[in-house]
Amino acid sequence: MVIQPLKGVNAFRTAVKSGRQFSAGPARITVASTSLNGIGQIIRVAVIVGKRSCPKAVVRVRIRRLLRSAVRDVITKHQDRFRKSAIGTVVVAWRSAPASASLIHLCNVEPYVKDAMLQSLNSMHSVREEA
Repeated sequence: MVIQPLKGVNAFRTAVKSGRQFSAGPARITVASTSLNGIGQIIRVAVIVGKRSCPKAVVRVRIRRLLRSAVRDVITKHQDRFRKSAIGTVVVAWRSAPASASLIHLCNVEPYVKDAMLQSLNSMHSVREEA
């Protein structure tokens, strides 16, 4: 399983428009499916932390780094489920921020990302079974 950044405005727009959204706390995850590539499936990941919800750049950068780490952890722990669900793109948006960068840690971010990602896995798995 290869995790790569989602690059390009058109790729980002397509993922957000065609994907399904799942929320858990301040995390909103948009997941778009793709065809299975067999072994070595590529998952493209984008992380969004808006300036309106988080005016300080230091805090935005820290949240982005924590979100990438949390997404990477969830994907590696649930690789088999990701392969079966054919998820190709994951866009993670965070909608709140603390006053200081030192007030947010991975233990604050990871449970929300995990819950939303598992919701998406369950939903995408059930959609594939129906098809």
